[in-house]
Order: sequence, then structure tokens, then C-alpha cells
Amino acid sequence: MGSNPTATASPNTPDHGPGCSAISAPPDVAPPLMEPTGYAARLFGMRPATLAVLVLLAGLWAGPWSTGPAAASCVGPSLEGEHLVLAESGENSVTGTFFFDNCNDTNTCEPGCGCTREKTRPSQDVVLRLHQGGHTWTLATADADDDWEVTWAFELPPDVEPGRAELEAEGASSVSVPVRVR
Repeated sequence: MGSNPTATASPNTPDHGPGCSAISAPPDVAPPLMEPTGYAARLFGMRPATLAVLVLLAGLWAGPWSTGPAAASCVGPSLEGEHLVLAESGENSVTGTFFFDNCNDTNTCEPGCGCTREKTRPSQDVVLRLHQGGHTWTLATADADDDWEVTWAFELPPDVEPGRAELEAEGASSVSVPVRVR
């Protein structure tokens, strides 16, 4: 589009092209605000930004109540200690907690199901393995006690190298944690 040589153009007004007159505002007067157009803005008679804020607030308000009830109660197993260090030679001992079987936390059975001591039983034959550099060693197997705890006592095989490794306990559920061999 060309500019109109007879009209005075200013940064406050768009170029309307030939045959249209552009009116320039004095420098101390701000240009008029253009209301954005859009279907939602016209439909509800408000600015799109205001409409967006209202939709966001409505979503935040309805969000927590729109989901169904949560009924998960089965805690996963864990190995004690955040930074486990295993001795390259000599006896090591590792304790795991929450090793049990028969926990139903999917809310698919009659009321009363879940992780209660009456409905669960301690895991049997929980295997402790060490993974390092593409190799896997079975270190020990033990049963959980009535408090769902398992303690393994073991010596590392002679071909385990000092450095990083991963310790895995596998029963009805499994858990793995990074360890360091020294």
C-alpha cells in the first residue's frame, strides 16, 4: 500500500493507503486504544485477557474437585540409607522396609481392602542384587519379618570393582538405589 502525500502521517496512526485520510494526533495526546476483536470477546462482551484470567481461575477452582477419590495406600519398599556404601571386602548388611505381599490399592474390591496388617503378609524370598558395568550378582535372599523389614548380610563377590553400582531388592515389589563400592 502506498502513502497519502496530502495527509500528515504520524507513528500513532496506521497508513490507510491512497484515498483515505489519516489524521495525526498532537504529540502530547496518546493514540486511542484498540479493543481486540475475537469471537470469545464479542460473545461475552469482555477483553480476551480478562476472559483468559476467568477461565484459568475457574479451572483452578474446579481442578481439585473434578478428580475421583484417591484410595492408594500401599507404600513401596525402600532400602535404608540415602548414600549406601558397600565394603569391597568383609561383611555388608543392608536393611529394607515395607516388603509385603497382597496389597490392593487399586480400589477394585469391596470396602476395607488396602494395606492393613490383616490383609497383607510379609514378602518371602526377597532377592538382593548388585548391578555394575553390565554385570549382575545375586548377593543374598531373605524373608521379611512381621514388621515388613528385610535384612541381608553378604560379602561382595571378588570381581566387583570399586566405584558406582546399583543395588536392587526384588520381591512382590522391587526397589533399586545407587551405591558406592569402596
